[in-house]
Amino acid sequence: MDGIDALKSIKEMDPDIEILVLTGYASLESAVKAIRFGAYSYIAKPFDRNEIRQAVKMGMLKRRKNLQDRRIIKDYEMIQSQLARSYGATLMALMEAIEVKDSYTAGHCFRVCVLAADIAEKLGLPQEDAQIIRHMALLHDIGKIGISDILLKKEGSFYFLSPDLDEFLGRGDVFSYEAYLSHGFNLVKGWLRLPEAISGGHPEPQGPDPEFFTHLTRGLLAVNWPEATELAGHLKSRGYQRLLDVGAGSCLWSAALLKELPSAQAWAIDFPQVLDGSAQEIVRHLHLEDRFVFLPGNYWEISWGEGYDLIILGHICHSLGPEENVALFKKARQSLARDGELVIIEFIPDEGRCSPLFPLIFALNMLLHTDSGDTYTASEYQDFLARAGLKISERLYLDQGHGSQVIVARAE
Repeated sequence: MDGIDALKSIKEMDPDIEILVLTGYASLESAVKAIRFGAYSYIAKPFDRNEIRQAVKMGMLKRRKNLQDRRIIKDYEMIQSQLARSYGATLMALMEAIEVKDSYTAGHCFRVCVLAADIAEKLGLPQEDAQIIRHMALLHDIGKIGISDILLKKEGSFYFLSPDLDEFLGRGDVFSYEAYLSHGFNLVKGWLRLPEAISGGHPEPQGPDPEFFTHLTRGLLAVNWPEATELAGHLKSRGYQRLLDVGAGSCLWSAALLKELPSAQAWAIDFPQVLDGSAQEIVRHLHLEDRFVFLPGNYWEISWGEGYDLIILGHICHSLGPEENVALFKKARQSLARDGELVIIEFIPDEGRCSPLFPLIFALNMLLHTDSGDTYTASEYQDFLARAGLKISERLYLDQGHGSQVIVARAE
């Protein structure tokens, strides 16, 4: 057995032993072999004692570091194992908590976990990904834990809204959020075409829904009413007497103002089915029937009349293209009284179109649901208005709702 064979045998018995090779027959080939098979150093005779001392010292330091590293790895593996057991126990505890919350669906989380694991296996997913899927399947109903019995009650296999939540979401109340949630479901069909819209510049038209605007305007009433009352508080001191609400929908903007202006009267333009199915019910609910005049029809086609102190465009402009907005502002200019004001309520991004987030997302919504709609910056509105003979006299920022902004414009 030569030195290299001895080196290999010792390393097989204890890989942590540090071996210093001393040889009287030094060669490049034997040095390479020694290092390859685990020697930490290779010294040829004759050697200097200080060199040996230094080599031994380095070997001892290397062994100490290896042992420390090994202990650290062992400790890490032990901690990792403990965390894995704790994580697994936590998952099971949460799953049991879900089932305690709703015993009617006992075993459901586990069954979903098994099904998800089978699907992951069929798809050939890596084991690590499959494990994540199994864990997430166990917790897919975790939100149930956070739903207070004060909000959602259950008797047998049926769920019921609590009285407080029923007032907020329940059927029948014109200010219920139920219609808004229904409108949200209607929008899903458009958002499913987002990849098509981005790649092609515009989604394929899906055909008109005659009830779309009725559902839309009823749904937006509860959402926008806080903004409408806030805006009415800003404008009530101006003493408007003749108001025109264009694309009035539920008439929420003009109705909120009439509540603050007891002697004012409002005219409302919108499609007949919208005025019949949305606006008139709201106006009756607010006891404003004798102060509204309804002008059924397409606002591009019918006469608006003239001499209005205030014309309201409440979330109308984002559904139109730039040239359409200019044309709409020209119609408004012709119908305003000499000192009348045009009020535009809109989602307005900053000049770099980087924020706020909601107007940017809403621009995508317009891409998906209109022919040419978009959200526009303040400078773009300034340009549209100037081309219609109007100029911005004031801007207001609403704190309620989604943070709409208000542009007030007058004739130049």
